[in-house]
Amino acid sequence: MSIDAVLRSAVSGLNTSQAALRTTADNIANVNTPGYARKIVQQETSVLQGETAGVKLATIQRVIDEFVRKSLQSATSQSERYSAMANAHSQVSMLLGDPNDNTSLTGRIDQIFTGFANLAGEPDSSVRRTGMINDLTNLATEVSRLSSEIQILRGDIDKKINESVNTINDALARVKELNEQIQFETLNGNAGNGLLDQRDKAIAEIAENIDIRLSDLSNGAVAIHTTNGITLLDHSLRKLVNTPAGTVSSASTFNQITVNLVDPSGSVSSTGTALDARIQGGQLRGLLDMRDSVLPDMALQIGELSGNVIDRLNAVHNDNSAVPPLNSMTGHNTGLAGTDVHGFTGEVTMALLDSSQEITTQVDIDFDAGTYSVNGGAATAFSGGTIADVVGDLNTAFGAGATVSFSTGALTFSAAGANDGVAFQQGTTPSDRGGRGFSHFFGMNDLLSAGANSHYDTGFATTTAHGFGSSGITTIELRGPDNDVVLTYSLDFSAVGGSAMSDVLSDLNTGFSGYATWSLDSNGALVATPSSSYSEYKLNVTSDSTDRASTGVNFSQFFGVGDRYRTDASNSVTVRSDIVSDPAKLALADLDTSAATGVPSLTVADGRGAIAFQDLVSTNISFTATNELAAVTTTMGNYASQVLARAAVNHDQAVKLEGDREALTKELETRNDQISGVNMDEELSNMVVYQNAYNASARLISTAREMFNTLIQIVN
Repeated sequence: MSIDAVLRSAVSGLNTSQAALRTTADNIANVNTPGYARKIVQQETSVLQGETAGVKLATIQRVIDEFVRKSLQSATSQSERYSAMANAHSQVSMLLGDPNDNTSLTGRIDQIFTGFANLAGEPDSSVRRTGMINDLTNLATEVSRLSSEIQILRGDIDKKINESVNTINDALARVKELNEQIQFETLNGNAGNGLLDQRDKAIAEIAENIDIRLSDLSNGAVAIHTTNGITLLDHSLRKLVNTPAGTVSSASTFNQITVNLVDPSGSVSSTGTALDARIQGGQLRGLLDMRDSVLPDMALQIGELSGNVIDRLNAVHNDNSAVPPLNSMTGHNTGLAGTDVHGFTGEVTMALLDSSQEITTQVDIDFDAGTYSVNGGAATAFSGGTIADVVGDLNTAFGAGATVSFSTGALTFSAAGANDGVAFQQGTTPSDRGGRGFSHFFGMNDLLSAGANSHYDTGFATTTAHGFGSSGITTIELRGPDNDVVLTYSLDFSAVGGSAMSDVLSDLNTGFSGYATWSLDSNGALVATPSSSYSEYKLNVTSDSTDRASTGVNFSQFFGVGDRYRTDASNSVTVRSDIVSDPAKLALADLDTSAATGVPSLTVADGRGAIAFQDLVSTNISFTATNELAAVTTTMGNYASQVLARAAVNHDQAVKLEGDREALTKELETRNDQISGVNMDEELSNMVVYQNAYNASARLISTAREMFNTLIQIVN
């Protein structure tokens, strides 16, 4: 080997060792940098004209295991999904409180029944009555608080969804830019390892928010897709488009997130591919599940509980009377008209009492026979079968002593004398419409109210006149759990083609053919049964311009179409204000229609109403199914316990799934670090090796120089 060849080989060794030392220095400097993949120097023999000519730097490689890296991305997505859900469930658990605490939902229910038990023994105690009103108010406040807080939590999650979408969009834009830089470096013969590290970090950020898979493009670029095939990035950029809802309520619906193409000028396409149903992992999936499924069902469960509690307490309160009795009672807007058939069966007594609580006029009504009698006299047939007919005949029966009226869907029963009172009592065969007595159906003496009706048992039959006239449109959509709308139908009363409920049902069944079947149950509630393919889909009314009999009650309000109405039975729950102001108006006495002349028919010491309230603690009630709780017949307390238990199970499950996925993620991170992470001992060892190689090459150069000098001296 010539001296020149020795010199060239030494210089190549010097340069290669410098590159290796520089790479080692980079590794050491980035030992704590997240996402950094260590680099190794690949050397190869330099060959010139078939002869060895030293060494050259082949490439600087990033040390990665693609299988481990992809597995880590997938595990991270699932870990973040359940982490988001676990965090939201933790907030729900804080809202619900400890089930064993007196301030929890079950604790408040237990308190009211304890209060009624105490009242049964001392119905005339003002202290007991005040305490009872406080317990009822506390229950109403707790239910309303939970209803409101769940919607607030949904709103907070909706904001986090938008933040997650923005994070994904920013990271996709960075990957697109880095792809272009990497392609440029590749075409110029450079590895672009630093750019690859930056891109991996951006991809990891996307994987935290949504499940993804990668595919290779030309010259080192990558395409990003969701795991089930929605393209997020290839040669063109996409943008996730999301519209936050702002204030969220039970009536809120959400637009689907879409993936829209971005053209080279930066303009975003106005249409895109719906994404919600295609997301399988990441923080975004967990947030969507909580906002659109878990929390709405929790709110529905509380609404179902609240509606039944209100309905049952109101039933007892309507069957009893305050002492002294109220001078006037006005019910709520039922949406009925005076021309509607009354629809009642069974018997009820309406009474007018004087200031001594003695009955002065007693009207016994037998709806089955279609008659009424005054003060035990002969039965008189009603003049007709409508509500207006019954009201007119009752006015005749009471004469100047009391007035019965029906206006804008509400019934009023008032004593003419300022010191007189009015009361109701169910008969031996209790009056009934839609499963409720006469006073209860009209809400004449309700104890509690909420932001929506506690029931939608209208008492209608298929032959009943629907009462919505020939104008007005109710627009109903069938919406899936991922905010996909498969059907939007307009119930147009100008095209219904008839006046009976059967005509409305026929129109709805035609419009929803293949999707759902509409019917009336035995109590007159409107029931929509989805077909098996759409069992998880829900009805939602987007607009309603109908008005039943000019009462201001539209079709969806009258029949409670959609879960929002069941949910809102827990919204703004209140105890009747005049009872809060005067606990003496709490109805605990049962009207005694058999009291002898001179004997009061109502006494303040009568605690039979309190006993009836207390009996509700063991009364089985039919609760309608929600997504997570099956239909069940049980007590109020047991159902409340089921609601809390379901929330606890969901929380526990989310925490366990989070723990499992987090453990897998950490294991994969450890394995990835073992492969791609920087090992200081190894790098320091490499530094010594490369330093020695550098020194040896430098020594060869020095030796070659000495040889050249010697030769020159010899020649001279």
